[in-house]
Amino acid sequence: MSEKELIALWEKETEEWFMNKALFLLSYRPRSEKEMEQRLQMYLKKSEPTLKKAPFFSQLKTEQVIKKVIADFKKKRLINDQEFIFWWCEQRSRFRPRSLIQLKTELRNKGVDRKIIDQGLKAAGYNEEKMAKALLEKKLKAIRGKERKRKILLYLTRKGFPYRLVKNLIDERFDLA
Repeated sequence: MSEKELIALWEKETEEWFMNKALFLLSYRPRSEKEMEQRLQMYLKKSEPTLKKAPFFSQLKTEQVIKKVIADFKKKRLINDQEFIFWWCEQRSRFRPRSLIQLKTELRNKGVDRKIIDQGLKAAGYNEEKMAKALLEKKLKAIRGKERKRKILLYLTRKGFPYRLVKNLIDERFDLA
């Protein structure tokens, strides 16, 4: 076997290893493209000492292999930032409601482009008022006492909801006014 064939074989094996790692990550939850790339880079750094012992490692282009794996997953629609936004919005509305500002920040931290975020949030039908109401109802059960109204107002504004929206929601509640 020639050196070129060995390098190609090693590259193919490395690609399969990255594919398995990517599938493992996707088994937990959907991932954004950038998030997947970062996680695969992290796996590469962790396993680099072992990989360096292998022959031809210096000639192996791991960055290209990672990009190839991600491109392959995008083609197969296993990684899709638009669908990731839908999933993320659904999870946030169900389990941990967030303001629009916080949601956008979280998605930006996951590596999703601003344009895709704006399009995805419109398509997902994100409703900030609905999220604020959900948090308001949750806090009404937990907070008691004289300063209930003020505490809830401060809590919701700290969560990133606009003051006017929070004030209107609180004023609507007859038991708080």
